[in-house]
Amino acid sequence: MKSIVIGFAIIIASYIPLIAVEITLKDSVVIQGDLLTLGDIADISSHEQEQGQLKALPIRRLLDLSEYTISADEVQRLVRRHFAQAIVNPGESSVMRASEQLAGTELSDYAIKDLRERAKDRQIEVRVRRSAMPQIIAVDPVHPIVVRAEPLTSAWWGDVPYRLRIMQGDREVARTLCVLEVNAWREIPVAVRGIERGAELSLQDIVLQRVHISPGRGDRDVSVDQVVGMVAQRFIPAGTPISPKWARPPLDIEQGNVVVLTYDGGGFTLSVHAEALNDGRVGDRVLVRVNKGSPVEAEIVGPSEVRMRDQPPQLDR
Repeated sequence: MKSIVIGFAIIIASYIPLIAVEITLKDSVVIQGDLLTLGDIADISSHEQEQGQLKALPIRRLLDLSEYTISADEVQRLVRRHFAQAIVNPGESSVMRASEQLAGTELSDYAIKDLRERAKDRQIEVRVRRSAMPQIIAVDPVHPIVVRAEPLTSAWWGDVPYRLRIMQGDREVARTLCVLEVNAWREIPVAVRGIERGAELSLQDIVLQRVHISPGRGDRDVSVDQVVGMVAQRFIPAGTPISPKWARPPLDIEQGNVVVLTYDGGGFTLSVHAEALNDGRVGDRVLVRVNKGSPVEAEIVGPSEVRMRDQPPQLDR
């Protein structure tokens, strides 16, 4: 009786079809990211639970933008480790990573934008002297592409080289170089008439003139706000750009002035009147003398005010 039951079970089992997994490779695919899974390259016929497991199976890492060929044999070996009944139909799949092309003009625009920010409100004309090389970058769905424009010189006029670093997150994936030719102008104050030595300059003495900024010139000229109130250090001919060579701010202390000399002793402060022995402006160091004592050096801290910290002034008794 037992043998009859066993034989009957075998007959029934022979009529129950084995559940198989059928996998068909797609001809060609483009994937986001660098990890290729079975779900990216294949159509899978199986139960829903098995489909989810199979789709997540990693095939290989795509290290660059090359075209990769995945054969049915490679997939068969991988799948059989997990599903013995899997059937992979003959064929192969051509795989590439999704990429983004950055044109040279697009990359150079990042440098131009940075340069205009450095130049602020100055008048400039920019021409691309050497364009950035176009770049093809693999798409990363997690880290979007960011371009960092780094000037290789502190100047913002003349020939300005830029290094362009293409980043995905904290990782640099490519870099290129471009050179911008920048012509810059600015408006500078110019003497509208001859100005005598010692005269204080006013708005009526100057006119604004547009001048080209060349390498080496930089920002040595002064602004209108700085010029007003300056004192001519020598005769300034009409048409001369105003600069520290021709005019300077008025003196805060002149030789012979009586000044207030302050000494900060750390625990006390001593202030006395002294005579200035030379001229100066705030920040300069000058010699002063209290009564008929020896000259001491002090720093000008304001109009008719000086301060010393090394030693207190010697007072006559």
